[in-house]
Amino acid sequence: MSLLEVENLSSHLLTRRGTVKAVDGVSLRVEAGETLGLVGESGSGKSMTCLSIARLLPWPVGRAVGGKIIFDGKDLMEASEKEMSRMRGKELAMIPQDPFSSLNPVFSIGNQLMEPLRIHLGMSGKPLQERARELLSLVRIPEAGRRLNQYPHQLSGGMRQRVVGAMAASCRPKLVLADEPTTSLDVTTQAQFLYLLKSIQSEFGMGMIYVSHDLGVVARVSDRVAVMYAGKIVEQASAKDIFERPAHPYTRALLDSIAPVDRDVERLPSIDGDPPELYDIPVGCRFANRCPHVMPKCRELAPPPAKIGKDHVADCWLHYAD
Repeated sequence: MSLLEVENLSSHLLTRRGTVKAVDGVSLRVEAGETLGLVGESGSGKSMTCLSIARLLPWPVGRAVGGKIIFDGKDLMEASEKEMSRMRGKELAMIPQDPFSSLNPVFSIGNQLMEPLRIHLGMSGKPLQERARELLSLVRIPEAGRRLNQYPHQLSGGMRQRVVGAMAASCRPKLVLADEPTTSLDVTTQAQFLYLLKSIQSEFGMGMIYVSHDLGVVARVSDRVAVMYAGKIVEQASAKDIFERPAHPYTRALLDSIAPVDRDVERLPSIDGDPPELYDIPVGCRFANRCPHVMPKCRELAPPPAKIGKDHVADCWLHYAD
């Protein structure tokens, strides 16, 4: 059994305009020690998928309405909030997009780093202090002892990102949900953080879902990739197959929008049109209004997953014979 198996997960947001189907029938899996890259445009449902897995949807506006989340043999959809509280941080951790807004400005770095160690591992006193210093050293933060007494505003963006990475890894969780953790970092700091993240993952054997709209980063860190569009996963495959043999028109369009390094181009291709509103999803394929290969069938029926190769599926009518 996989470390994480998500089956037909659906999560909705209740708004004045209607019910937003932010996650609509998502299925994915993550093995122990594996990284699944989750890519797609902003608003495609990537972050909502992670929040749904961690059971952190904003209640009562957001709620998971169906499906299964089998984590380490247990269905999280059936777990109580008390059980989830014991699990978050210890077995299931999350690295948020913006460390400046996720770190509490009125508590020191040491206080926030040591909290999960106190709660989940029962540590205290000198061993707790030593473990906190070790964690900061693990993520290459210099003068770790001094940093424990500082506050988030006294650290650079790169250091704050490393702190939340240390917090996520503090209890050696089995699964980490990394929600665009390098978005606010410059290229050099981003490369350093990704190297540290992969090193920690390798040392502790953690599974990871890495959310990003940066396909270059995803190519570097992922073993497999799932492509999301308008609340659904439209293609899943190994990272090699996604980048060398994309099977869905949306995946191809995303890859075409990457600037080539071996030649100069005056203008990059773009995807015409806009994604559908998730409170008013059209019948048929959700990418039909933007797809250069659209057929009449695409506007009438949603395509079922087509098996392209081993562990490679894509939801597209192009892979079905007439």
